[in-house]
Amino acid sequence: ETLLEIMISMSILIFIVGPISQLIISSTRSTSGNRNELITELIAKDGVELIKSFVYGNELKFAGVGGECFAAKPGQQDIDTCAAAENTLSSGSHVLSVDADPASPSFGKWLLTPQAVGLSEDLKPQHAVTDAPYALRLDPLTHQYNSTRGEATNYYREVAIDVRDIDLNGRPDAVAVTSRVRFWLGGKVKTITMGDVLTAAAQ
Repeated sequence: ETLLEIMISMSILIFIVGPISQLIISSTRSTSGNRNELITELIAKDGVELIKSFVYGNELKFAGVGGECFAAKPGQQDIDTCAAAENTLSSGSHVLSVDADPASPSFGKWLLTPQAVGLSEDLKPQHAVTDAPYALRLDPLTHQYNSTRGEATNYYREVAIDVRDIDLNGRPDAVAVTSRVRFWLGGKVKTITMGDVLTAAAQ
């Protein structure tokens, strides 16, 4: 073959392979992005479900007092004192780091930790201290995302609850919950938010 033929052949090969390789790279990035977004949606939904399970668990545990302990704090067991002001979540907004932690004897299944500062918008290093309570780890044994066990991840979850007295009867009867998860992808911070409004059973 002449040098000209070789150069023509290489040009044709580059023309064909170039777009294909770019397509593969683009597809890989898209797949990775979709996977991260799917995981983020599941983590955000899990945040809502943890609060839902905690609140409706209260209704079952304290059914004998007709919903008065709908918003009892985690760890409350005594049906006679579960409605006391110091044992219930006060009305208004609360920002929490939320975890399902079976190893925590004081909180039982739910670990709701009030935070003075919410999750930052940009996850920059200067916010590392205030963002730290929201950082999630992946437990290699249970494959669950949590705050204390396993390998560090790039996911952060903040759960905000707004405890309300809709019926104006002097006790909480609704909890609006918003679960927000942020993570890094391609040098940018992505956010997934999910929410629900939980209401006490008719009394």
